[in-house]
Amino acid sequence: MSDQQANLSTRTACRAGRRLAVTVWLYLLTMLFGFSVVSAGGSFRSTSFVLSLPAIVWGFFALFTYRGKHERLVGWLAFILALHILWLVFESNLIFFFTRL
Repeated sequence: MSDQQANLSTRTACRAGRRLAVTVWLYLLTMLFGFSVVSAGGSFRSTSFVLSLPAIVWGFFALFTYRGKHERLVGWLAFILALHILWLVFESNLIFFFTRL
């Protein structure tokens, strides 16, 4: 393997690490602020969706803009976490809706 290929591989792994850090931090912040803080107040309608939008957008962005196999794995992880957040938002809103009837 040449020096140029080794350098490219190192840069791709570094970029995948940064993307993984962004994915984890967005997911944790969404879980902390998007659900626990908002649900404690009792009004759980659109605020939780708005607070979770950055993590959802990042999940789709990371999935469709990868450059290497490490970034592809991080992209799929971010996408799966975005789907989990979407499921939590809509499932929680359904529970809130049916308990208010």
